Amino acid sequence: MMFAVALIPFSYGGVMFAAFIFLVFMGKSMSLSSIPERPKFYYARKLKNKMRDLVELIPMLNESYIPPLLWGRSGHLQTFFYGVLNRADHLNLPSQRHYIHLDDGATVSFDVFEPTEPSDQGMESCFST
Repeated sequence: MMFAVALIPFSYGGVMFAAFIFLVFMGKSMSLSSIPERPKFYYARKLKNKMRDLVELIPMLNESYIPPLLWGRSGHLQTFFYGVLNRADHLNLPSQRHYIHLDDGATVSFDVFEPTEPSDQGMESCFST
């Protein structure tokens, strides 16, 4: 017995719709459409008055932070673009990867790049862009 398979014809509109749904899903899952809010502070009872005074002295702490459109809203995009675009440029740089294991089970990793040539000012630093 043969089964008839109905093939969905390829259409430009269907591909565009699928791409739109994918982009909406990714935007929602990476909080790209979230609205910035003022930070919420929680104080220990002993330090409540001192901390409140400190927060009042720094007006920036009471303002909403509005991050850059793409880069500031999701670290996922930064990581993706660094991995795709920038990693190939730094394959030959001497570096050492460090790992810090946090109490909550998370791991933070970062790379320290060594300078490839001595600095004119005698400083040993290397910035990766």
